[in-house]
Amino acid sequence: QSNPAAANVSNEIFTQLVSGIGTYVSQAALGQTPQDTVGDFLDRLGQNYGIPQGESGFLTDAFNCLSRHLTFVDLMSIFFGQGAPLQRVRGPLQEFVRERVLHGEEPTQANIDTAVEKLLEEMDADIEATVANTTAKEDIDFKATLTELLRQKLKIIIKLILESSESDVNFGERLYSAIRGSMHELIVLSRFCLEGGDQAVEEMMQNRVRSIANDINPMIQQWRVGLSAQQFHQILPHITVPADQVQCYVVTRQAVTATSAMDTSSPQSSAGSYMSAESTEGGAGAGGAATEVAGCSEEARNHSEDVDMEEEEEKDDHVRQKRPKLD
Repeated sequence: QSNPAAANVSNEIFTQLVSGIGTYVSQAALGQTPQDTVGDFLDRLGQNYGIPQGESGFLTDAFNCLSRHLTFVDLMSIFFGQGAPLQRVRGPLQEFVRERVLHGEEPTQANIDTAVEKLLEEMDADIEATVANTTAKEDIDFKATLTELLRQKLKIIIKLILESSESDVNFGERLYSAIRGSMHELIVLSRFCLEGGDQAVEEMMQNRVRSIANDINPMIQQWRVGLSAQQFHQILPHITVPADQVQCYVVTRQAVTATSAMDTSSPQSSAGSYMSAESTEGGAGAGGAATEVAGCSEEARNHSEDVDMEEEEEKDDHVRQKRPKLD
């Protein structure tokens, strides 16, 4: 539950945050490039207002890694569709993955798979909170479905980071495209799984924002919810991912039940036992044997990434014309 003291601190922090960002944007508009990183700015807020530093959690740790090397101007460029600023974080991200994700182990496929499963266990409570109060279509296990999507996308992004070299001049754009594509697939997959379509997806996101912002001032909380809704509606027109491209991530309740039964009698991993709703419903008559959900096929994943890169190239000139001059 929130309390007046926490609300007052949040008001002060919010005012400082808006003021600070406004200053950076004004400097950028005047051709003055601020040297402070996002991390530098948040550190100053933390010293003055007691913002907890080093909170546990994979996403928090990943943000802290990026914030040490990106400025607010960089964030604005990324927001307007430019992945170039991410080029500078290739080295820090590789170090982060080796230490925080792999814990010093060799980057073999087996070790990456094991590391991703540990990350999913760590994120389980967040996934549970995200799907809370949602209504999935009959026989779809929505939590297991989102977990499967995250499993495959984390593997792809981790490998993209680790396999990049200093000579990879397109790393930033490729990373941006991979993350953007993953977000689009998340929306399409949620739309496919939930009763209510886009409205249900928007409500799920807003509920999650409210949950995360539960202890701050209600006005600030509502501002964040409204901002998330605005961003969601801005993203929707640009999503071109077809529903059949993400159905391979769908996990049915039948599959989960069958996997649990198998686990009691066999030491086999359950990851390969999940079956998609499409294949379970269609069965052999829909095109052969039911497909195991070890994620979408390599061909489908590559196609998804190629489409994202083509879209970025096509929209590049248009985005440059729309975004404000930051240099």
